Amino acid sequence: MAQWPAQWGRATLIDGRFKRHRPLGMGVKESGDMADYMITGRLVGSIIPAERITASNVFIPLDVAGRSFDAGVNAHGSAHGGQPMGILSADLTLTKQR
Repeated sequence: MAQWPAQWGRATLIDGRFKRHRPLGMGVKESGDMADYMITGRLVGSIIPAERITASNVFIPLDVAGRSFDAGVNAHGSAHGGQPMGILSADLTLTKQR
């Protein structure tokens, strides 16, 4: 399991963890649609300071698609201007450069 620091907007990912999520050799149907990998961690600071958008935790499920990771960024414990939002989500594609 790897650990590293990262940023999402102006928020800092701490205690970030990258781990295999779906067992090797298990297909999507057998696993109940689990992602291949998962990044988890806590967020400190505002994602978008001008809008006062914050979140306490982030979950990033990643699926391998050729030379890319197809992902979704999901932040739990989100707030906008101090008001609870529930979950903040965004789509993400990471592509390996040659």
